[in-house]
Amino acid sequence: MMEVVMKKRIALSCIFVLIFSLAGCGQSKVASVEQLLEEELSGEITVSCYDPMIYKDFFEKAAKGFEEKHPGTKINVETFGKMPEIKTSEDSNSTIAIVMGSDEDNSQQTADYIGKINTELMGGGGPDLLVMDILPFYKYADSGLLENLQNYMDADKDFAKEDYRSNIIEAMKYKGGQYLMPLDYRFDYIAYDSSLLHGDDESRLKAAADKISYHELFQIEKDSFLQENSDSSDPVRMLGMPADQVMLEELMRCDYNEYIDFENRKVNLNDGRFASLLESVKQYGADGYLRPGTSADQLETGDSGVPFDMSVIEKMRNEKFFFKSKSNNSLREEVLREERVKDGFQSFSFGGGITPGDEQNDKILGLLSGHNGNKSIQYFNALGINSNSSNKALAWAFLKYLLSEEIQSDPQMMIIGLPVNNAAREELALKIITSNYGNEASSEAKSLTAEQEKLVKRYADTVESLSDALNYWPIQDDTVKEMIHKETSRFFDGSSSSGEVAEALQKKVELYLNE
Repeated sequence: MMEVVMKKRIALSCIFVLIFSLAGCGQSKVASVEQLLEEELSGEITVSCYDPMIYKDFFEKAAKGFEEKHPGTKINVETFGKMPEIKTSEDSNSTIAIVMGSDEDNSQQTADYIGKINTELMGGGGPDLLVMDILPFYKYADSGLLENLQNYMDADKDFAKEDYRSNIIEAMKYKGGQYLMPLDYRFDYIAYDSSLLHGDDESRLKAAADKISYHELFQIEKDSFLQENSDSSDPVRMLGMPADQVMLEELMRCDYNEYIDFENRKVNLNDGRFASLLESVKQYGADGYLRPGTSADQLETGDSGVPFDMSVIEKMRNEKFFFKSKSNNSLREEVLREERVKDGFQSFSFGGGITPGDEQNDKILGLLSGHNGNKSIQYFNALGINSNSSNKALAWAFLKYLLSEEIQSDPQMMIIGLPVNNAAREELALKIITSNYGNEASSEAKSLTAEQEKLVKRYADTVESLSDALNYWPIQDDTVKEMIHKETSRFFDGSSSSGEVAEALQKKVELYLNE
C-alpha cells in the first residue's frame, strides 16, 4: 500500500513540475526567439513540398532572390510528387489544358510522402520548412514538431502585423498557436444568372446574401427552376456540380468541424447529420438540380471518341445554370463584364469539378455561410517551421521574405491565390485590371485612364469586401478526405445505405485520428 502511495506522490510531483516547466517555457519562448533572431544569417535550409507543378518554380525563384540578398545562405527546394500529364486541345479561339492523373497513383504517392516526412520528423530530422499541402500539420503541432510562429511574429521587430490580412492568419490558428503561415488565400463565391430569375427572385436572393446556403438558394429558385424546365429538352440546372462527392464536399465545407473536429479529435459522422447530407446530394440529383455525375470522362473522350472534342467543351461553355460556385480568380472577368468592358477574355473555370457555363448574365451574390456564420478560406501556400531545424533563424527569414511585397506582388509568383500582404494585393489589383494576368512581359502598370481607375477600384473593393467576411479555415486531412471519398462512393453507386456509410466512416476516422 505504501508503495502505491509513494508512486502516486511521485506522479503528482512530476505533474506539478511539468505544469511549472510549461508555464516557465511559455514565458521564455519569445525571449529565446529574440536571441535566435539576433544571429547572423548563414548556412542553408531545405524547403520541402509535395506538388512540383504548383510550388517548385515559385520557391526556386524566391530562393534565388533571397540568396542574392543574403550572400552565404543557401535555400534548397525539394519536391516529391511527379509532374502530372497535361493534355491540351485547341480551336480558333482558345486552348484548353486538362491535368490528368490516376487517383490510385496519386493516393500512393501522397501516402509515401507523408510517411517519409513523418519518419524524418519523429527521428529528430526533416526539412527546415514544410509546405503544408498534404501534410497533417495538426498532428505535428500536437507532437511539438512545429514552431509556434506567433512567438516569431511577436519577437521580430521588423514584422508588422498590420501589413497582412490578419483575419486570414488568425483563422488558421490551431489551439491558440500559429503553426501555419499562409502566403496566400483563396475563396469561392456564389454568382447567379440574372436572365433566369422570375418575379421578386433577385430581391429575395439579395436579402439572403449575408447567410447563403445551397438549400436556401434552391428553395428561392424552385418555382423559377420548374418554369424554365417545363418544356425544355435542354435542362437548366440549379448548379453545374455533379451529384456525387464533389457536391458533398461543397456542402460540408463551411461546417466541416461539426462532422470532424480535428482539434478535439471528435468524429460526429454517425449522429444522422452526415447521412442526411448524403441523402440531400442524391435528392438534388434526382430533382435535376445537379448533373447526374462528373463530366471529366466526357471531356477527355467526347461524344465522338476524339480526345478533347471541342464541340463538347463548347456545349459545356454554353450551358445555363441558376447558380455557379466560382473562385476569386473569376472576379476580374465579373467586374469587367458588369462594367460592360469588352476584354476578349473568356473564363473557363475548373472549380468544384468542371463548372463552366454561360456567364454573360452572371452577377455576384456573396459567400456561402455555415450554420454559425462560417465563411471558409482556402490556401495554396502555407508553411510551418520544423522544431528540429538547426537553422530556425534562416527558416524564419526566408518565410518572412516569402511574405514580402516584393515576392507577393509578382503575378508570376502569386498566380493562383490572393496575397496576404496588403500592399502586394493592392498592387496586383492594378496589374490584374491593366494587363493580361500572369503575362510577365505586360505586367508593368502604366498610367491609367479614368475608366481603368474605376475598374481597379471596383475590383479591389470587391476583393476586399468579400475577404473581410472570411473567418473560417476548415482543418482537413488528405488521408481522411480519401477515406470519405472511397466510402461515400458506395452510397452513390447504390451498394450501401447512407447510414451504413456513416457508421463505417465513424469507425475508420476515429481510429485514424487516435493513432
